[in-house]
Amino acid sequence: MRVTREKFAENREKILTAASVLFRENGFDGVGVADIMKAAGLTHGGFYGHFESKDDLALEVSRKLIERVEERWRELIVGHPDVRFRRCSIITSIGARSTIPVEAASLRR
Repeated sequence: MRVTREKFAENREKILTAASVLFRENGFDGVGVADIMKAAGLTHGGFYGHFESKDDLALEVSRKLIERVEERWRELIVGHPDVRFRRCSIITSIGARSTIPVEAASLRR
């Protein structure tokens, strides 16, 4: 049965969310694809339409987590009341290169 692009994206997010929770609770080796798909409310066979392997899924879960953490740091830094804190920046490498402002003095400690 074919699903719409929207439904496909929704199902993929369900898988990512379920995997994120289960990996955190049980560790990568403590969770199987069947467990993840059951938690997502989807069939085991549907997994491979979204991911090549459990390793591929874990990589995507990790990328999403890094994106959320990076976004949270940006929010905290941009909202910092000290302009000097916001002006300084450091290049970080997490998958792709991005600039995250940091306080220069904190790098010397």
